[in-house]
Amino acid sequence: MRRTTLYGIVIASLLSGGTSRAVGAQDHEAPVSPVLRALARAMDAGGAKALEDFWRDVERIGVPLVEAHARQDSSLVTFLYRGGPAVRSVRLSSGLSALLIEGIAPDLHAVGRMQRLTGTDVWYLSFVVGRDLRVSYRFEVVATPSESTATDVLDPLNPRVYRPDREALRASLLELPGAPSQPWHERDEELGAWRQRKIVDMRGQENDVFVYLPAGFDPQRAEPYPVLVGLDSYSFGIGMPGALLMDHLIATKAIPPTVLLAANLPGGDGLDQMKVTAEYLADRLLPELRAELNLTADRRRVVISGTSRRGLIAMYTAFEKPGAVGNVLSLSGSFYWKPDGESEYEWLTHRFATEETRPLRLFVAAGNLETVVTSANRGHYMVATNRHLRDVLLARGYDVEYWEFAGAHSALSWQDALARGMATLLGEDAPGR
Repeated sequence: MRRTTLYGIVIASLLSGGTSRAVGAQDHEAPVSPVLRALARAMDAGGAKALEDFWRDVERIGVPLVEAHARQDSSLVTFLYRGGPAVRSVRLSSGLSALLIEGIAPDLHAVGRMQRLTGTDVWYLSFVVGRDLRVSYRFEVVATPSESTATDVLDPLNPRVYRPDREALRASLLELPGAPSQPWHERDEELGAWRQRKIVDMRGQENDVFVYLPAGFDPQRAEPYPVLVGLDSYSFGIGMPGALLMDHLIATKAIPPTVLLAANLPGGDGLDQMKVTAEYLADRLLPELRAELNLTADRRRVVISGTSRRGLIAMYTAFEKPGAVGNVLSLSGSFYWKPDGESEYEWLTHRFATEETRPLRLFVAAGNLETVVTSANRGHYMVATNRHLRDVLLARGYDVEYWEFAGAHSALSWQDALARGMATLLGEDAPGR
């Protein structure tokens, strides 16, 4: 195989632009990648040197391979792992594997298995995806005879690593040309300051609240500060990273200087927890910190946000307490949920459909890879239930913006939605500005 064949195909693909949605996975019985097909032909012709040239080219060009696809808005992405005779299996661990899942409650340890190209040390798995995809991944590798369980590793051929500063979040990174930029990661240090508070809830329990104060914070300022309440301190303090993101939005004037309350939820579970959280937020957390932090009493300048189950709780809180909270920023909310004893799923969506409308502005985001059907959601998978909520809100006349990002159920994508949602809800055109 001529070196220019591999190089030319991949570089041409990398230079192409556009955005789209993920459209599905390819049949993995035989390579669909033109590069791998060319390698297979060269190997069949007895060209052992072709394998050496292949890996040399891959090291120079980078992985995953990105190649042109018949659909103008899509690319063919191929993950590669170099594993010799001792390697028994390699599995791609990524939200992208949702494209491979069929049926309910699959064996997730089997989803994403890669194939070895016959006669080589090349393990591969290909997908057709939109050109706006951003996703993290790792490999689970089983080698024989020394290993009986998989070893979780980063992609040794990909120098791009997401969150190398946090072991729990560290992963290899795939970003296609159309993926939204994340300029807050380019900041060297946090401009705002964090402080920790404890607020007692209605049950007498103390709950941690981590408070981000924007640079130049003035508790005596004539105009009170808008506030974002993020449900869960880890998600909004570390997972997305909240301070850097808020610094960027404020510095670029996408939003005014805003206080972030990264608040852990009161104890409990189910509907009981949701009721306690709504009361705690409206009747304890915001009133107690309002005077101390010069927070606005204008509900139109108060945003509540949460991810996954906490996205559901954020929406429920605003639905029950619209006098305290005027905006919801939901990130992959678990709107399939129903309380114990109820027969119908999407319980909160049904309430929005049938009860009196509330004076709320809403930003709802979900990922086009959030399609996994589980025993918990009983077929009401994440992106579909978010689309349904969007339709109900629009039909009832709510002020709602829906954004479907190209990605998975992950803070890697949620931070894009958080930035976009905050600019929508608190930006120049927002009520109260």
